[in-house]
Amino acid sequence: MVDPEQNFVPDINDPVAIEASTAVGAAIREWDVARMRRADVRRNPERWRGAMSQRGATLYLTPAEAKALADSIGELVERYLDRVTEPARRPDGVGLVRLFAATTYLPEYQEQIDAELLARRDRS
Repeated sequence: MVDPEQNFVPDINDPVAIEASTAVGAAIREWDVARMRRADVRRNPERWRGAMSQRGATLYLTPAEAKALADSIGELVERYLDRVTEPARRPDGVGLVRLFAATTYLPEYQEQIDAELLARRDRS
């Protein structure tokens, strides 16, 4: 099994690390999407039905809020990471559950957002 937690955020001052992180991130995303597609057509055992989720949201966040959101997700994941390396910490009834989370800045909308904010300020 690979490392239980994958984080592909490179040192932003290292162009080689950025390139490598981008390539690894793309491969893992493709792998995760393929797994989600297989899960869409699979019927889970009864005890797992209703326990899984797929959720997406497009949010208006500042860079600080986006970082806080990513940190919060990381904190939630960390609650369960010890179960990977310490099997004795696994409660009865566990199974492997894959979580994939990504925050993505959408620059193609920034001009529109800035114009809306400017118009709102002009009206005030």
